[in-house]
Amino acid sequence: MDIEKEILSDLEKTGLKPIIWKSLDDTFTLLFNVEDSFKLFDYCDEHGLNVLGMDGFRILPDGFQPDLSFIYAGYTTEQNREFMLMDMKERPLEMKDIYLEFVLERK
Repeated sequence: MDIEKEILSDLEKTGLKPIIWKSLDDTFTLLFNVEDSFKLFDYCDEHGLNVLGMDGFRILPDGFQPDLSFIYAGYTTEQNREFMLMDMKERPLEMKDIYLEFVLERK
């Protein structure tokens, strides 16, 4: 089972509420708001997953738009968590409508 499907199957237990962005080829992407992103960091710590990076998106009436201001590539869960915390302090209003796609790997 790939990591995203594993997380999806655990959603009821975690309390996470991602937006599920389905593609035409039946693949999907999980997008997490900022609050749930911090919960996902904890989930990753508990389940032996590493956050390689995250890509920010904004939700528009006709779809999703990447937000290049919110791309994180810390290569570890802890570095990415720190980058997000720094942005939360410096740009909280800009982050309120951001949804993040996580790039994950097993440790």
